[in-house]
Amino acid sequence: MEGIFFYWIFWCYWIIVTFWMKKETKRMVYAIFILLVIMASLKQVSFSFGTVGLSYLLIGIVFLGRLVLHGYQIYSTFAVVIIAFAYAALQLFYVYDPIWFLDKLIFISSMMTGILALLLGKNTQHCITILVLGQSIGELFFWIVAYRIVHVQVEIGYLAYMETLTVSSLCVGVWFAFKWVTKSLEQFVDKSVKGKGRIL
Repeated sequence: MEGIFFYWIFWCYWIIVTFWMKKETKRMVYAIFILLVIMASLKQVSFSFGTVGLSYLLIGIVFLGRLVLHGYQIYSTFAVVIIAFAYAALQLFYVYDPIWFLDKLIFISSMMTGILALLLGKNTQHCITILVLGQSIGELFFWIVAYRIVHVQVEIGYLAYMETLTVSSLCVGVWFAFKWVTKSLEQFVDKSVKGKGRIL
């Protein structure tokens, strides 16, 4: 079933935000945004050249605003363009010669763009922001090229894109969670060693 990873992971995001985050305005904003993305995932906006997913537009607008608020505008723009070209190139290569791909495109694309975001990002929020915007613009690049070459019906931001976006953001989140756990363990061990040293 197409979109299964997107729905499962986004529902998990909503549960984490709703029940684990502190009771702040931020929690309500995040929870509403996640629900809007889920509800809009099957809605499309029609244009003369094709259709665009409503979730795609919603995510693009929100994360573009986040990029402006983050700072690093020039650096972030280059990072987003790098991820966008990598995403679009991989999609086009898959269409041209899919026999080279031993696994699903979603996992390969998620891994590649996730690694680029980790290498280029300044912190967790910046990584997620450039990853989401890079994939969104890369999706647009891919369909522009596809439309010009074979004149296919454009379908920007459908469930395949949402799955790639979801899996890659999850991978980035897991990586930063792993770093936080290892740092916490390192601090705990250092305190234990220092405590034993004082006793001796």
